[in-house]
Amino acid sequence: MRKDGGNPDLAIKDYDKAIKLDLRLGEAWNNRGVVRHAKRDFEGAIADYDKDITINPRFAVAYKNRGVVRQALGRETDAERDFAECLALNRELKPELDQHINLIKRFVVNQQLTRIEREEE
Repeated sequence: MRKDGGNPDLAIKDYDKAIKLDLRLGEAWNNRGVVRHAKRDFEGAIADYDKDITINPRFAVAYKNRGVVRQALGRETDAERDFAECLALNRELKPELDQHINLIKRFVVNQQLTRIEREEE
């Protein structure tokens, strides 16, 4: 199977085939989500990560991946929950998640500052 072999459409077809062979193959759902995310099919990516989490609820990377997509969509609260669940399952991913968590914190602070500035006008 191709994960990122240069042709995302072929990679998705490969993952589709793998999923048809075994609907419980969480890795295929997760990897297809990665490719869909790269293609900016954010809702498709989230659906794939959701399925992987249903199959493998202790697979921390799926929570991280879903959180990254949710963050890209501006769903900071959902992203924070995913990152927290990811860290609860695998603390070794903390350095990787810190960057995303800090972005969310900055976004929230900027929103609050904008709200305050509007109220002062």
